[in-house]
Amino acid sequence: MLFLRQDLSQQHTEKKSAYQALLTSEESHCFRLETQASQARESARSVEDRFHYLIALRGLHQVQQFRVQEEMRSYVTGGALSDASGGLTPSIRAGDRGDRGDGRGGREAGSSSGVGGNVRLELAGSDATPIPALAPKLGTLVQDKRRCLR
Repeated sequence: MLFLRQDLSQQHTEKKSAYQALLTSEESHCFRLETQASQARESARSVEDRFHYLIALRGLHQVQQFRVQEEMRSYVTGGALSDASGGLTPSIRAGDRGDRGDGRGGREAGSSSGVGGNVRLELAGSDATPIPALAPKLGTLVQDKRRCLR
């Protein structure tokens, strides 16, 4: 009887230690899975936030682009002046023609005027009178548009 009791006690101890090892392994595995799930949720949340941020930036860019186009359209179509013969039309001067009045061409190395110095708005069908107030602003808008498209 004593032998049977010792044998049962030994089996119980072995099964108890195997159970404890299995329980520890199970807890470790559950913790690892919970950590991975938490990381996946955080990653998904980060990607979703980035997506919404990019959508908002795209919307802002579209609004800005629309405003620039409307402002350019108002300058070109005669928002400031109106003419019975057809309004304003843009005319880009040749950069190598030397129309600056100082003897230098528009595209020389010392030129800091950029696009704004080469843009001249003229009345359609008139004596090509420049509109000096609009030319620098239109040049700046064209530069900004080019910068956005890069």
